[in-house]
Amino acid sequence: MSDALILGIDGGGSKVLVALADKRGRILRRSLGHGVNPMDNPNWLQELEQHLLPFRDEGNLAAVAAALPAYGEVERLSALQRDAIERLFPNVPRRVLNDVDAAHLGAFAGEPGILILSGTGSMAWARNSKGQSARTGGWGISSVMRVAAIGSGRGRSTSSAKAWTGVLRQQLSQRPCLTTLASTRAIR
Repeated sequence: MSDALILGIDGGGSKVLVALADKRGRILRRSLGHGVNPMDNPNWLQELEQHLLPFRDEGNLAAVAAALPAYGEVERLSALQRDAIERLFPNVPRRVLNDVDAAHLGAFAGEPGILILSGTGSMAWARNSKGQSARTGGWGISSVMRVAAIGSGRGRSTSSAKAWTGVLRQQLSQRPCLTTLASTRAIR
């Protein structure tokens, strides 16, 4: 399908960006709106739909990828997010994922690594060489697990990455902030 188009949805707490791209990655159309985080915006669904409706009847749409805030954190809200994308694009292959998972995939091209994101919300997302993911922070996680509790700065980020991959396992007992990240269970 040489004219195939992809619709990308980058949702967050501060904004939603919807972009229609061709197979070369050229942006053909886009829409920018307010945040679509269901945890703090009671009108998130209306905002999301407002910016998706202009793309609904795109004839050459081959796939929809939706990176949405809080997805996977609270099942009831995640179901509403999935349903919204499915309802608007019922005949197109769709993938809905957490916005921080999407950021990780973009930053590391699917390879292992740890992404620490601090925006409207904060989260650390890690993926190992087996493709297993783990995260800490986010709206739906206990405040004890928040990324803010892990600490910030290059030294702790680098230490966390090494700990998660097993290089500093023997030192984890001396660093509670690393234990939290390294012991976070895979979410898949």
